[in-house]
Amino acid sequence: RCWNDGCLLSTTQARNPSMLGSILAGSEARRAQHAQSTEIKKQAALESVGSAAHAAMDALNADMSKIWRNQQHLEAQTRIMQRETKRFVAQTQQWLQMYNDFHQALKALGDVENFVHTIEKDMAVVSATIDAVRERERDLGLHSPRSPAPSYDALLRHGMDEAVGTSHTRLADS
Repeated sequence: RCWNDGCLLSTTQARNPSMLGSILAGSEARRAQHAQSTEIKKQAALESVGSAAHAAMDALNADMSKIWRNQQHLEAQTRIMQRETKRFVAQTQQWLQMYNDFHQALKALGDVENFVHTIEKDMAVVSATIDAVRERERDLGLHSPRSPAPSYDALLRHGMDEAVGTSHTRLADS
């Protein structure tokens, strides 16, 4: 017995050629319908897979696009940082030069101050020597209060060459 659309065919029906033709035609129609249904499902599956593949590619492309944008941003920031670093180094060099110049000026000022103190000490020695010479002249009666101060040669002649010479040597050494 044959099974056809849920009904059993009797052996008589199965032997009838016209009936066999209609069964064959029905079977071929069902096979064609099944093939068409399979093709539709196949197309739907391909479209679904294609959509999924496109969605995955879009997601990957979006991620890659984001990565590329981030990389471009990082490169731009790196260039900015390099420029700023160069500017900072130049500014630091200027500050360092200014500091060195200031330091040299302070050293020179210290040298000048030391020189001033040396001259001040020497002038104190010269002043003390002159005072001592005047005192000695008064004691010896060589110089009156109204007469002009004696010359250097006169002081040397009267034995004051050691006091004045020492002071003179100090001035020459400075």
